Amino acid sequence: MNHTDTAEFQETDLNEKLCRCGCRFQKPITTEDFGELAGMMEKLTETWWSNKVLCDGCIDEHLSDRRKTERLAEWRAICPVQFQNTDPARLERPERYEKAVNAHIWTGQNHGRGLLLYGKTGMGKTRAMWSVLLREFLRGKDITVLNSGSAFEYARMMSIGVREGMDWLQHKITVPVLGLDDIFKGKLTDSWESALFDIIDSRMENGRPFVVTCNDVGDALAARMSPDRGPALIRRLREFCERIHF
Repeated sequence: MNHTDTAEFQETDLNEKLCRCGCRFQKPITTEDFGELAGMMEKLTETWWSNKVLCDGCIDEHLSDRRKTERLAEWRAICPVQFQNTDPARLERPERYEKAVNAHIWTGQNHGRGLLLYGKTGMGKTRAMWSVLLREFLRGKDITVLNSGSAFEYARMMSIGVREGMDWLQHKITVPVLGLDDIFKGKLTDSWESALFDIIDSRMENGRPFVVTCNDVGDALAARMSPDRGPALIRRLREFCERIHF
């Protein structure tokens, strides 16, 4: 197959070789095609990974061994060591863990929903959250995690300047996938509660997925929050999230 025009190759042959979702070849690639195709895919990689939601089969087919190694190395720098390897058989409720890990947080190509994991401590909620985030990270999605200590980070950024605090907040609102691990533990300050409400509310309005872990829900959770925000936030979580009880 000889092509003198790269644009022509991109518009015709590439589309022929890819299915509608852009992640599976419809027919085998010959050795003659490979060099030209590889060049095209290298150019498309950045856009592809930032916009595509890939199925598990596509991950295996199109993530090269080198890219997997790179992503896993990046992951080890992000994920706490104690959550990097989980054996479901050692958990008290392994079926709940499996249900959470297999839950879909994307309802469309660029639109998602929340996942709320709740129940008593030590049941594997945080492990399930990190496993879901790993799945999305390997699919090329950037992730960020907030926990109960993030309130101090937010306060520190606001003490540097309002702009720095707002930039920090905006990043949590717009990152493709957000983890919220025990963020409601303890009494929330008014400033941190307001920030969490803005993050969750904005992500819901824009269909950006998040995974939440918490021990309490309903009235017990509302009691930790102000009367004006507590019930409204709980109502939003119920509407936007798939809930799994551990």
